[in-house]
Formats: sequence, structure tokens, C-alpha cells
Amino acid sequence: MCRYRQYNLAANRLYYALYYAASSTLISKGLMSHSHSGMLAMMHLHFVKTGKLTKENGACTNCCLPDNHTFPR
Repeated sequence: MCRYRQYNLAANRLYYALYYAASSTLISKGLMSHSHSGMLAMMHLHFVKTGKLTKENGACTNCCLPDNHTFPR
């Protein structure tokens, strides 16, 4: 996609790949969220604070999965 300068499409695909990976991580532990912000909060509460994910990975999750996931045109 990047080869053909479809950066928005590539960013969108990356966002949803990370979103579904985070969602499946929560589901694997019997947790579920109905919003993006709830999912981020639960990821930090159950995985970063417990040390299962590093703080750096938690920061990456915040950066890559913002609450407002619009992409510039």
C-alpha cells in the first residue's frame, strides 16, 4: 500500500489490526469493552499495571490506538 502512496489506507489497516489484537487479548482474559477508550483503559489496568506489558508498549498502544481514529485526507 505504501508503495502506491496509499498511506491513509495503510494507516487504517494498521489501526484496525492493532485494535483487533488488543480486543482479542482482552477477550482471552474474559474481558470485553464496548468503546475504544474503555479498551485502552482495560489494557492498561490489566496488562500494563500488572507488568504483562511494558510501559513502553502501553504508550505505543495509546499512540497507535487514539480515541479519535480519524485519518487526514
